[in-house]
Amino acid sequence: MRTPETTAAASQAVKELETYFGELIAERRESPRSDAITSLIQVEDRGDRLTDQEVLMFSWGLFSAGHTSVQYLIGNALLALLRHPDQLEMVRSDRTLIANAVEEALRYDPPTQALNPQVALEDVTIGAETIQAGEAISVLIGAVNRDPERFPDPDRFDITRTDHHHLSFSTGEHFCPGSFLARLQAQIALDVILQRLSNLKLATDTLAWQKLGRFRGLASLPVTFDPAPQASQLDYGDQNR
Repeated sequence: MRTPETTAAASQAVKELETYFGELIAERRESPRSDAITSLIQVEDRGDRLTDQEVLMFSWGLFSAGHTSVQYLIGNALLALLRHPDQLEMVRSDRTLIANAVEEALRYDPPTQALNPQVALEDVTIGAETIQAGEAISVLIGAVNRDPERFPDPDRFDITRTDHHHLSFSTGEHFCPGSFLARLQAQIALDVILQRLSNLKLATDTLAWQKLGRFRGLASLPVTFDPAPQASQLDYGDQNR
């Protein structure tokens, strides 16, 4: 729950982030580079360009939604594999299962466990529950993805599942536009980790989690491993990935 102290700290962090991005945007206008902010500055539609405030909001979204959530996804996916050695061995033996492993991790332990609270504009009945107009509600994605009427044996981590219709990226008009990039980043990260690190195991059963309310992510993931021989010369496949 928020407190006056955490709210004040968050407000200060927002100001510092706005200042940081504002200075970065101004720098990129003067000295363009091959990066996302420069691309946003240079994008043009029918003669119109994005304002600094619009570039700021895009940059903010890329930073918050496109970085932290993927970081948590990678950590949660790796943790699930480490806690299920049989599944980890399956992925090591057949790398084509990496995409399935990411989808199952998204269902099993999503980085976003709940959506922002919404306020009902009118009375709504869902199942046996009636939500009154004015009441605040939130969808608990972590629970929805474990619905036994939707997924057989939902508490089992199984990378061979073929039903990937979870709600970790929401749905409808609220579907996450960065879902494809998030999936790709997680797949590449797991692939590289499995190439570089052999005999990968958890170093402790006591894990520290970030205290972020509706998000779920590890503060750290201590592991032990044996470095793969000639790890720096690994073949990462198609460089366009």
